[in-house]
Amino acid sequence: MTNPSASNQIPASVLSKKFDLHQTGLDRWSLLVATLLTCALYVAMNLWLTRSVDSAYHHAKASQITTITSAEDRVSKLIRTIGGDPRFEKESYLREALRALPQDASWRDLILSTIAGVQNSIPKEFHSILDQHMTARRSGFPFFYLGIKPVSGGAIVEEFRAVSPTWSHKNALIEGDDTQMKAGDIDGFLIKLIDRASQENRPQIRSLMRVSGWVQWATFWMMWLVLVLVVKRYLRLQNADFKISGENDASLKQVYGTLDFLIGLLPSLGFVGTVLGMGDALLTADGLFSSNDKVQAITVITKHLGFAFDTTLIGLVTAMICGAAVLSLRTWESNRLRTKG
Repeated sequence: MTNPSASNQIPASVLSKKFDLHQTGLDRWSLLVATLLTCALYVAMNLWLTRSVDSAYHHAKASQITTITSAEDRVSKLIRTIGGDPRFEKESYLREALRALPQDASWRDLILSTIAGVQNSIPKEFHSILDQHMTARRSGFPFFYLGIKPVSGGAIVEEFRAVSPTWSHKNALIEGDDTQMKAGDIDGFLIKLIDRASQENRPQIRSLMRVSGWVQWATFWMMWLVLVLVVKRYLRLQNADFKISGENDASLKQVYGTLDFLIGLLPSLGFVGTVLGMGDALLTADGLFSSNDKVQAITVITKHLGFAFDTTLIGLVTAMICGAAVLSLRTWESNRLRTKG
């Protein structure tokens, strides 16, 4: 008597045949192409972000301050905007520096004008140091631009102090109109101004920091690998002679099982990045209460949290892209098998 389920059983020849990853198209060439595509994406994002941030830096207007005609009101508005020391409102050098600014002045002009007001001149190195820090400009192609760290006004001011022979010592007293202020107070004022300017004139910095870790680039590499395998299988099977058999069914399950596993790694990598980012944020939060600069401490924490959630976003989006590609291929292959059968 014939077993009714015998026709549904996989032949012994199929069971004894060892599955090879090459059946999915996975080989050295696939890995190489995925790596090259990832590098191409990395370079393209670098070039685009570099031009965008440079353009934003030089053209972002400080209109909320420079459109005010009264010099005294300009100073007051600037003090309130950056959270500076109100004592600076009485300083004539600051009023004179801001009075000369045109209404369409950029934040870059505002910073340089304020520095000129502090020490009556701007050393030539100031322009290059400010541009380098605020735009992360490097010599040659900016291939490592995505690894940039957030702009620190404190680091810029320290470099200013190093190149300027006329800058007073931090503990020196500077006589103003009605007050005596320490040079360190002016440092703090400029640091807050530069930090605020970095937020105003670099709207692309958020996009820049979205893709900045090895986990995220590993996710992109995995996405390209899956897409390469999909294209290879499509091209290989386009002229193939399909036959409906248990062997083909088993092969399909193994091939698409491998692709499904690779797609499952994408959100997994995203969640790994989430855990790493949130772990770094929690470790950093421990020093929040002991930090003198609360704003800077909070900035570091939010940076880690942003990295965590952005990594999850990249993992989920790439998984959707690869899932759609594999589903399309599988549907096409199934229809072709049915037609050939």
